[in-house]
Amino acid sequence: MFGAGLLGVGLVSYRDAQWAGSLQQWHRREAWRIVEEFGDANAMRPAAILVFVGSLFQEDRRFQDAAFTGLESLMMANLLTNALKAVTGRSRPWQEPGADDWELLSGKTSFPSGHATTAFALMTPWIMYFDHPLAWVGMGVAAASSLSRVTLRYHWPSDVLAGALIGSSVSIWLSRRHQKDTRSMNTMARGTFEGNELQERGKRVQSMPVVGLRHVGLRLTF
Repeated sequence: MFGAGLLGVGLVSYRDAQWAGSLQQWHRREAWRIVEEFGDANAMRPAAILVFVGSLFQEDRRFQDAAFTGLESLMMANLLTNALKAVTGRSRPWQEPGADDWELLSGKTSFPSGHATTAFALMTPWIMYFDHPLAWVGMGVAAASSLSRVTLRYHWPSDVLAGALIGSSVSIWLSRRHQKDTRSMNTMARGTFEGNELQERGKRVQSMPVVGLRHVGLRLTF
C-alpha cells in the first residue's frame, strides 16, 4: 500500500499544473470555502475532542473506540504531515516558480496537504468501525474538503493525494490495532467469566453418601 501510494503521488505530480488549472476556474464558488473548513485542523481538533468526550457518556463501546481513534489519528497524522512540509519545501500554486519548485527546508509548505490529512484522519475510522451510509457521507465530505484546496489555489493535486493517503493510512493502522486489542480483551474476559462460572458451580455442587439397610447411594445437591 505504501509503495502504491508513492507511485500514485508521483504519477499525479506530472499532471499537477494541468489539473490544478482546470480546477481553479471554479474557485469563486462559495461552496468550496464551506467544505474547506472540514479540513481545518484548528477547527477539527476541538470538534474531535468534543466528540470523544461526548462518546464517554454513551454505552456504545464501538462508538467510543471510533471517536478515540479519530482523535488519535488526527494528532499522529498531522505530526507526520507537518514534518514532511518542513522538509520538502514545495511551492504553493500562488507562489513562484510553480509545481516543480522543491527546496528542502525553504519554509514553503505545500506538500503534503494538511487539510486532506486532517479530513481523512478524522473520517476514516468511522468507516472502519461502522458500515453505515453516514460514514461514507463523511468520507465524501473529506474528499470535497481536500479538493477545495486545489480549487482555491492552496495546493497541487499531488499534495492533496499525499495528505489523504497519510490521514487514511494512519487511521486504518490505528483502527485495526485497536480492534485487535479489543478482540483480545473480549476473549480474555470471556475466558475469565467462564472460568469463574465453573468455579462457582463447583462450589455449589455438594455430595453426600447415603447408606441404608437395603441401599447404598450418593446424593448430589446443586
